[in-house]
Amino acid sequence: MYLFQSWKESLMFFKPANFMLFMLVTLKSIIETVKVWLKYFWWIIAFSVALDIIAMLGFEGPMLSILDIFEQLLVNQILVFTLILAARSSVKRKAFTYFWSYKWYVVLLTVSEPFFLFPLVFLGLLIFRGPEYFDIIPKYFLLFGPLMWTYALFFFDSKGRIKDLFLSLWRSFKMIIFNYPFYFIMFLAIELIKDGFYFITDILGLTFLDFYINLLFLPIVICIFTNFYIKRMHDQSKFYFGD
Repeated sequence: MYLFQSWKESLMFFKPANFMLFMLVTLKSIIETVKVWLKYFWWIIAFSVALDIIAMLGFEGPMLSILDIFEQLLVNQILVFTLILAARSSVKRKAFTYFWSYKWYVVLLTVSEPFFLFPLVFLGLLIFRGPEYFDIIPKYFLLFGPLMWTYALFFFDSKGRIKDLFLSLWRSFKMIIFNYPFYFIMFLAIELIKDGFYFITDILGLTFLDFYINLLFLPIVICIFTNFYIKRMHDQSKFYFGD
């Protein structure tokens, strides 16, 4: 019964008055998050722009390939985790020391994610019986994006111990499952809008802009789900930390 009650509460976010208030709060959060993030991590954008310029000029070589791999690491790990740290609520002042204090959290999350992600992908393939669904599963069914972001939020709110990795994953599963209608509707809407931008760049032959589209959407998406996490943690704290 609590599952359906929680689903009903998560759908209440889409009532016009509630949704308007939620998005106004999120808009303020996006502005503050981007301001903080750019102050300390502007070099990620500069690095990516430099690589794009080098590629457009026709330079090739093993060093460029290594730098491209490094760029992917920045996009998938440092970029995401620093944005989450910038978006989450904290009593600490969000200066460089704040981000640096979570360095081992980021390392542990980076190392642990593949171990948690691969079993989920395998489970998805077993359910849907075919690798041709690989791109659909994480986006629209198992919601890997929100799961990993929620997992990081729970872990950042923990003491950073090894056992907290497993507890944070379990708590993030519970948050996704017990608030699935909100995550599904919101994530699907955002992904469809983002895919529309990707479609336009493909038609125009400007696929190098995909990184910047992702960069544009990341603060928006992370702030939406971070603010939802904060609200549900306030409403359901005992449910997540009663284990």
